[in-house]
Amino acid sequence: MATNNFWNHENGIFVLQQISESDAKENLIENGWELADITEEAIQEEINMYEEMDCGEMFNDGCGLNYWLTERGYTVVKEKGNYSAKVYNKTDKLVAELTLESGYYAGVQVIVETDPDNLLDGYYDTQAELLEQYTPHHKRLLKLIGKYTTPLLKVAQFSNGEAIYKAA
Repeated sequence: MATNNFWNHENGIFVLQQISESDAKENLIENGWELADITEEAIQEEINMYEEMDCGEMFNDGCGLNYWLTERGYTVVKEKGNYSAKVYNKTDKLVAELTLESGYYAGVQVIVETDPDNLLDGYYDTQAELLEQYTPHHKRLLKLIGKYTTPLLKVAQFSNGEAIYKAA
Protein backbone atom coordinates (compact mmCIF):
# COMPACT_ATOMS: atom_id res chain seq x y z
CA MET A 1 0.00 0.00 0.00
CA ALA A 2 1.07 3.55 -0.63
CA THR A 3 -0.31 7.05 -0.60
CA ASN A 4 -2.38 7.73 -3.67
CA ASN A 5 0.66 8.57 -5.81
CA PHE A 6 -0.76 8.96 -9.33
CA TRP A 7 -3.77 10.54 -10.98
CA ASN A 8 -6.21 7.88 -12.16
CA HIS A 9 -6.76 9.44 -15.60
CA GLU A 10 -9.45 8.06 -17.93
CA ASN A 11 -6.78 6.98 -20.45
CA GLY A 12 -4.84 5.10 -17.80
CA ILE A 13 -1.88 5.52 -15.48
CA PHE A 14 1.43 5.51 -17.35
CA VAL A 15 4.55 5.77 -15.18
CA LEU A 16 8.07 6.30 -16.47
CA GLN A 17 10.19 3.27 -15.81
CA GLN A 18 12.71 3.82 -13.04
CA ILE A 19 16.02 2.12 -12.62
CA SER A 20 16.03 -0.51 -9.92
CA GLU A 21 17.92 -0.22 -6.64
CA SER A 22 20.38 -2.88 -7.81
CA ASP A 23 21.03 -0.97 -11.07
CA ALA A 24 21.53 2.26 -9.09
CA LYS A 25 23.99 0.48 -6.79
CA GLU A 26 25.82 -0.91 -9.83
CA ASN A 27 26.06 2.60 -11.34
CA LEU A 28 27.54 3.95 -8.11
CA ILE A 29 30.18 1.19 -8.08
CA GLU A 30 31.03 1.93 -11.74
CA ASN A 31 31.48 5.58 -10.75
CA GLY A 32 34.10 4.71 -8.14
CA TRP A 33 32.07 4.16 -5.00
CA GLU A 34 33.16 1.44 -2.58
CA LEU A 35 30.43 -1.07 -1.75
CA ALA A 36 30.76 -0.35 1.98
CA ASP A 37 30.21 3.40 1.38
CA ILE A 38 26.93 3.02 -0.52
CA THR A 39 23.97 4.09 1.62
CA GLU A 40 20.23 3.94 1.00
CA GLU A 41 20.35 7.73 0.57
CA ALA A 42 23.03 7.47 -2.16
CA ILE A 43 20.97 4.83 -3.98
CA GLN A 44 17.84 7.01 -3.81
CA GLU A 45 19.79 10.03 -5.10
CA GLU A 46 20.99 7.95 -8.07
CA ILE A 47 17.41 6.86 -8.82
CA ASN A 48 16.21 10.49 -8.56
CA MET A 49 18.99 11.64 -10.91
CA TYR A 50 17.87 9.17 -13.59
CA GLU A 51 14.25 10.18 -13.07
CA GLU A 52 15.16 13.85 -13.64
CA MET A 53 17.16 12.92 -16.75
CA ASP A 54 14.15 11.03 -18.15
CA CYS A 55 11.96 14.08 -17.59
CA GLY A 56 14.50 16.43 -19.12
CA GLU A 57 14.91 14.30 -22.23
CA MET A 58 11.34 13.07 -22.61
CA PHE A 59 10.40 15.33 -25.50
CA ASN A 60 13.86 16.17 -26.90
CA ASP A 61 14.69 15.19 -30.46
CA GLY A 62 16.17 11.71 -30.70
CA CYS A 63 15.48 10.87 -27.06
CA GLY A 64 12.87 9.18 -24.95
CA LEU A 65 9.22 9.04 -25.83
CA ASN A 66 9.66 11.61 -28.61
CA TYR A 67 11.95 9.19 -30.44
CA TRP A 68 9.50 6.26 -30.25
CA LEU A 69 6.53 8.34 -31.35
CA THR A 70 8.44 9.98 -34.21
CA GLU A 71 9.58 6.54 -35.41
CA ARG A 72 5.90 5.53 -35.63
CA GLY A 73 4.88 8.57 -37.70
CA TYR A 74 3.74 11.01 -35.02
CA THR A 75 4.98 14.58 -34.64
CA VAL A 76 5.70 15.76 -31.10
CA VAL A 77 5.69 19.51 -30.45
CA LYS A 78 7.06 20.62 -27.07
CA GLU A 79 5.20 23.16 -24.98
CA LYS A 80 6.05 24.63 -21.58
CA GLY A 81 9.64 23.41 -21.55
CA ASN A 82 10.24 19.70 -21.31
CA TYR A 83 7.11 18.80 -19.38
CA SER A 84 4.33 19.06 -21.96
CA ALA A 85 3.94 18.27 -25.66
CA LYS A 86 1.20 17.93 -28.25
CA VAL A 87 1.14 14.88 -30.51
CA TYR A 88 -0.02 15.07 -34.13
CA ASN A 89 -0.62 12.25 -36.61
CA LYS A 90 0.69 12.02 -40.19
CA THR A 91 -2.08 14.29 -41.47
CA ASP A 92 -1.23 16.99 -38.88
CA LYS A 93 -4.34 16.39 -36.79
CA LEU A 94 -4.04 16.70 -33.04
CA VAL A 95 -4.19 13.30 -31.32
CA ALA A 96 -3.25 14.05 -27.71
CA GLU A 97 -1.36 16.20 -25.26
CA LEU A 98 1.25 14.54 -23.05
CA THR A 99 2.14 16.05 -19.70
CA LEU A 100 4.72 14.86 -17.18
CA GLU A 101 3.58 15.02 -13.56
CA SER A 102 5.66 14.12 -10.56
CA GLY A 103 4.23 11.42 -8.31
CA TYR A 104 3.44 12.32 -4.72
CA TYR A 105 6.43 10.41 -3.32
CA ALA A 106 8.26 9.02 -6.32
CA GLY A 107 7.88 8.30 -9.99
CA VAL A 108 6.76 10.42 -12.91
CA GLN A 109 3.40 9.93 -14.59
CA VAL A 110 2.80 10.60 -18.27
CA ILE A 111 -0.73 11.99 -18.51
CA VAL A 112 -2.26 11.40 -21.94
CA GLU A 113 -5.10 13.85 -22.57
CA THR A 114 -7.27 13.01 -25.60
CA ASP A 115 -10.51 14.84 -24.83
CA PRO A 116 -10.97 17.55 -27.52
CA ASP A 117 -12.76 19.82 -25.03
CA ASN A 118 -9.56 19.94 -22.97
CA LEU A 119 -7.17 20.09 -25.95
CA LEU A 120 -8.61 22.70 -28.26
CA ASP A 121 -9.39 26.34 -27.66
CA GLY A 122 -12.77 27.51 -28.82
CA TYR A 123 -16.12 26.00 -29.60
CA TYR A 124 -16.97 24.04 -32.73
CA ASP A 125 -20.44 24.25 -34.25
CA THR A 126 -20.21 20.94 -36.09
CA GLN A 127 -18.36 17.67 -35.78
CA ALA A 128 -16.80 18.34 -39.20
CA GLU A 129 -15.19 21.57 -37.93
CA LEU A 130 -13.75 19.70 -34.97
CA LEU A 131 -12.37 16.88 -37.13
CA GLU A 132 -10.48 19.36 -39.33
CA GLN A 133 -8.01 19.84 -36.43
CA TYR A 134 -8.48 16.81 -34.18
CA THR A 135 -8.72 13.04 -34.57
CA PRO A 136 -10.35 10.75 -32.01
CA HIS A 137 -8.13 7.82 -33.08
CA HIS A 138 -5.71 7.53 -30.18
CA LYS A 139 -5.74 3.82 -29.27
CA ARG A 140 -2.50 3.18 -31.21
CA LEU A 141 -0.84 6.08 -29.39
CA LEU A 142 -1.91 4.68 -26.01
CA LYS A 143 -0.39 1.29 -26.91
CA LEU A 144 2.92 2.91 -27.88
CA ILE A 145 3.04 4.91 -24.66
CA GLY A 146 2.24 1.72 -22.75
CA LYS A 147 5.32 0.06 -24.28
CA TYR A 148 7.62 2.91 -23.23
CA THR A 149 6.19 3.32 -19.72
CA THR A 150 4.83 1.08 -16.98
CA PRO A 151 1.02 1.05 -17.17
CA LEU A 152 -0.63 0.71 -13.75
CA LEU A 153 -4.15 0.03 -12.55
CA LYS A 154 -5.49 1.46 -9.33
CA VAL A 155 -6.99 -1.55 -7.59
CA ALA A 156 -8.22 0.11 -4.41
CA GLN A 157 -8.22 3.36 -2.48
CA PHE A 158 -8.85 3.62 1.23
CA SER A 159 -10.38 6.47 3.20
CA ASN A 160 -7.00 7.38 4.71
CA GLY A 161 -5.60 8.16 1.22
CA GLU A 162 -3.64 4.96 0.71
CA ALA A 163 -4.02 3.15 -2.60
CA ILE A 164 -3.05 -0.18 -4.09
CA TYR A 165 -1.68 -0.33 -7.65
CA LYS A 166 -0.88 -3.28 -9.86
CA ALA A 167 0.76 -3.61 -13.26
CA ALA A 168 -1.78 -3.39 -16.07
